[in-house]
Amino acid sequence: MPPKNKRHQPSSPTASSATSKRRRADSNSNQALAKTSAAPPEPAAPEYPDSNTIHIVASSKIQAKVRAILTALSSDSSPNSNNVVVLQGRAPAANKLITVAEIAKRELEQQQKPWWSYVGIKGVLEELKPKEKQVSTAQPDSEQAEEGETADEEDAFEPPPGQQNRQKVRNVAVMTLYLATKPRPELRALYGEQHSEN
Repeated sequence: MPPKNKRHQPSSPTASSATSKRRRADSNSNQALAKTSAAPPEPAAPEYPDSNTIHIVASSKIQAKVRAILTALSSDSSPNSNNVVVLQGRAPAANKLITVAEIAKRELEQQQKPWWSYVGIKGVLEELKPKEKQVSTAQPDSEQAEEGETADEEDAFEPPPGQQNRQKVRNVAVMTLYLATKPRPELRALYGEQHSEN
């Protein structure tokens, strides 16, 4: 019995061309994937130095923040002002930020003032602070001995070279809402636009 060839030759020229087409298609898709993974950096939002920035946290009082927005927008009636209020809040306070903005929009409509709204979300790197260990003193002797052994084991761990002083960071989502009394084309290009009907 003759030995079998491990490599099979294509039976027809069309089979070899199909195989080479598949290889080219795979290499093209890999190149396209590499191009899409390196996305261009997001354009930065314009800065408004004269605008009021209002930070919203979960414990913020809604009516106090609405009053601050209305006061800022009514005092910005001078021709040189930006007429923009910037609301910022982290992800846990996003629902409160939206509530404050919607109430402020309703109040502006009751005063028959037009408004424009632009919303964006971005990630902000924030340093993680190490948690402090809590020491409890009321334990039986056997548990204290076991815990003492584990503490010695944890102290014996050494991070790899070059990572002793490395800081840990996390990406935190921050919502930014711009509320204006005049249209802002630069913000519209970045975030889209929502505006009053009048």
